[in-house]
Amino acid sequence: ITYSRYLTSIRVGYMKFKMILSLFFFFFFLQTAAEAKILDKIAAIIDENIITLSQINRINKNLAIKKSVAPMIYDKSSFTTDELLTISINKFLIRSKLTELGYTISDDQVEAQIKTNEKRLNVDRKSLMNFLKEQGSTFDEYFETLREAIEYSYFINRVISPSISISDQDVKNTYFKNNIKDSRLNFKY
Repeated sequence: ITYSRYLTSIRVGYMKFKMILSLFFFFFFLQTAAEAKILDKIAAIIDENIITLSQINRINKNLAIKKSVAPMIYDKSSFTTDELLTISINKFLIRSKLTELGYTISDDQVEAQIKTNEKRLNVDRKSLMNFLKEQGSTFDEYFETLREAIEYSYFINRVISPSISISDQDVKNTYFKNNIKDSRLNFKY
């Protein structure tokens, strides 16, 4: 009887120890969770690509550089957060479609375009880096914006343009519709 009481007291003691340890960890993690703060928010997920709110804010901050590098994409004077999110989503969708069609814009292609731009503008890499730093941007952001612009051009020229057909009759109809009040076009038989 004493041995069984001894085992029972050990079990009870062990259970009390487990309960106290569990309560300690519960309160420790509760306090830690109460102090947690959100660092970023996910704005969108496209395939395995995540777009965060801080990325959208960064795009908004560097809009001047983006407009000069990719004016066909960033074609307005200002954008809402939703519009910048749509642009970011489109970037991934365009890249996915181009990859599906076998077009991939490599780092070498982007680098070649940067060298062409440097030659055309008569600047060297150091001057470009200083300019980007003054504008609050980085070379990596410039590089990726340029890649985005090249992909956009490929997409328009190789995917969208071939699917558009406008007949001569469509052109004539639109012209007459827009110029119906022009007296030179009105004639009587």
